[in-house]
Amino acid sequence: MKNRDHLFESELNSYTIYNKNEDLIEFGKCYTDGSILKKTIYERVTNGNIQKTIEKKASGETLSYWTYKYDSNDNLIEIKTYDAENNLTDIQSNTYDKNENNTEIVFKKPNSNIGKKYVYKYNADNKKLKN
Repeated sequence: MKNRDHLFESELNSYTIYNKNEDLIEFGKCYTDGSILKKTIYERVTNGNIQKTIEKKASGETLSYWTYKYDSNDNLIEIKTYDAENNLTDIQSNTYDKNENNTEIVFKKPNSNIGKKYVYKYNADNKKLKN
């Protein structure tokens, strides 16, 4: 465990870049000498929603990427994860109720019915109930 004297001793630092609307567009990890280890780039559409996220090595080589799908109310309904060879590796699906509360999250592998499912319930005040 690090003590207070060693709290900020690290081989890595990070940086964050925002667009003019203060939306995150890039997050990077770099060594203390300033050289980049890897970075994550967030591609956004006009309304600010993330359309695609790309994780890259310092060389610019893609490590993985995610695509995002929204419903007509701008609720995030699907995230697909791909590896560097463009193979679909994971799928997350979200379901919402009429009050736009996230009622279900399903994680699964492509071409598989096996995965994890989380179900959420809300009270009349739209407060999430403990599961």
